[in-house]
Amino acid sequence: TWGFIKQQKMNFIKTISNHSQFARYYVLPKTVEEYRKQIIFRCQNLGMKELDVLIGRWTKRQVPSFTYEQCQQFNKDVLSFETPDLYRYLISLEISAEDLNLKENIYLPQLKDDIQKSNLTED
Repeated sequence: TWGFIKQQKMNFIKTISNHSQFARYYVLPKTVEEYRKQIIFRCQNLGMKELDVLIGRWTKRQVPSFTYEQCQQFNKDVLSFETPDLYRYLISLEISAEDLNLKENIYLPQLKDDIQKSNLTED
């Protein structure tokens, strides 16, 4: 799981793995429209086809109405996790919300609920 650290000084987002071995940097978009596009692109390119399709469809439906703050929260709640952890939580159900410490997570439980209701099977 990746922690979320926002560093506005250089206008980028830095995420660090819980093991502090790796860091990822993303340019912090200046406008809400750029942020929405970045989220949709990243969700369609997570590296695991099942997640690309399911999360990509969800974001195409939900993200266009997000505010800048909601985009930041989604980035923290969903995109800060490693792809295998997302898969194990959302699809294979091998780990629970408690395992991922999702007490204050808004979007990941919502996404899981939509997947379980099969609301994401069609475009």
